[in-house]
Amino acid sequence: MEPLLTDLLCTHCGLCCGGTFFSDLELAQGEAIKLEAMGLQAEEEDEGFVLNQPCAALKEKRCSIYGHRPGCCRTFECLLLQNVRRGDISLSRAKAIVAETLTLIGEANRLLAELGHSDQCASLKERVGDVLLLGESSNGDLDSKRDQLQSVMESIEGLVEHRFLGRVT
Repeated sequence: MEPLLTDLLCTHCGLCCGGTFFSDLELAQGEAIKLEAMGLQAEEEDEGFVLNQPCAALKEKRCSIYGHRPGCCRTFECLLLQNVRRGDISLSRAKAIVAETLTLIGEANRLLAELGHSDQCASLKERVGDVLLLGESSNGDLDSKRDQLQSVMESIEGLVEHRFLGRVT
């Protein structure tokens, strides 16, 4: 039996659940109760419930509630996966794109930690935004690291928009 493409690519990635693509996911009616019963926290907003990212069910790039995941997770396929499925890009090239993106995310997380922001409970974009909003300081080294972080984040966003979400930036 040949392994599923999602087993070959998605389980090496996890970016859609890890707070890189999205800050939160809109849940269908009734899904919040089911997720909370499994130990996840849904947040109530004006239009309904959302599941904040990174998802607490993501364990080592795998969904720990895969059989019970929300509908939006069941139906989402990133552009990279779609392109491999269509044969527009090879699996090995797709894995290289994932690896490049994960390397950049690692660099962003390293810089965030050096800037005193190691809490990974919010999405990457939110965490980077928090640090960049602090503005310039009298410490040239911190300012240099913030500049590096901004540059790395722009690279990540470009890759995500172009390769994974298919949005033109």
